[in-house]
Amino acid sequence: MGNRDRFRALGGAVIVVAIAMPAAAGTVITSADSVGFKSALYLEPDRVRIETQTGGVTFGADRNNPSHGQIDTRSMDTNVTIYRTDQNTVYMLTPREKKFQRITQQKMRKLAAAMAKADPHLRQAEIENARSPPAIEYRRLERASYGKWPCGRVVQLVDGRPNWEKCVASLSDLGLTEADLRAYRRYREFWLTLPRVVFYFLSQDAGGPPWDFREADKLLGYPSLPVHSTIRGAPGKTVQSIEKKAIDPALFEVPADYREQPDWLP
Repeated sequence: MGNRDRFRALGGAVIVVAIAMPAAAGTVITSADSVGFKSALYLEPDRVRIETQTGGVTFGADRNNPSHGQIDTRSMDTNVTIYRTDQNTVYMLTPREKKFQRITQQKMRKLAAAMAKADPHLRQAEIENARSPPAIEYRRLERASYGKWPCGRVVQLVDGRPNWEKCVASLSDLGLTEADLRAYRRYREFWLTLPRVVFYFLSQDAGGPPWDFREADKLLGYPSLPVHSTIRGAPGKTVQSIEKKAIDPALFEVPADYREQPDWLP
């Protein structure tokens, strides 16, 4: 799976909903898209783990619905992302190959400088993007519900065209506080603060500008979380189950037998 695919998955696969429970319990949320790819999010106040299924999709197998894709189980894989607030570091794991990549803000800044120097075309595109950045707007739509969660629909427009659309529920309706989601929100902010040249490179094939939860909260007037997410009218991903339980601390660590990979950006 390419790195841009990873970021596309990150952009659309991370959908989080939970209910208030004692701080000792973790939250495990599973989601699925219309094809059947599943994701799981393990959440504690100071750390996050995201497991995302990936693989090929074939079309036409269902004669009654030829546009409906089916997963090619032979290419099925699971990628893992871990975020630690104590380190402000993202770890991208490839379990099948027992490899991982470490991403920090400092490394991103160094890579941004190297990219701009190595690729003058990318640098020029970044400069033009900085001079005339896309106009990003959030608009509130009518309310809806997914599963048992009522939610408000919000669309992200990029230069006037719909990009992300999410149906978000208020934390109070979910029995949550902002403290419960501290690590998850810091994880989202990690990507929102990418150096501009890195952001430009990644966003070309990763769904465009990322969803900014702060703008959605401002528009709705309350802290919120998505229960359904889609991009550019494509079939979306919806929360399937929520469970409160103790989470094995080892899930938030890189296994000792994994090898660190070189930087994946130019």
